[in-house]
Amino acid sequence: DLGSSRPKVQLCDLKSGSCSHILQGHRSEVLSVAWSPRNEYVLATASADSKVHLWDVRKASGCLINLDQHNGEKSKASSEAANTAHNGRVNGLCFTSDGLHLLTTGT
Repeated sequence: DLGSSRPKVQLCDLKSGSCSHILQGHRSEVLSVAWSPRNEYVLATASADSKVHLWDVRKASGCLINLDQHNGEKSKASSEAANTAHNGRVNGLCFTSDGLHLLTTGT
């Protein structure tokens, strides 16, 4: 639900209008989503919880990966926790046209 304070994304079937998937894993509102131009089943989500998740919407088990600016280790230079893409909110994201890279913006 973009535009709400819910920490999840609901995907809807355009033909039936019903909810087809609910992607849960963020701890704060989702601020941006982007479909991969390389893989039609991969969706990236950005959140106010400082995290970016990549999802394969065919799998019910949750996200594929969390982007991590510290590569799994707590930053020595700051008190920020591991497994965050930014130190603050992740306000936007987009894939490059070839789908090989994901660009994120945040604080």
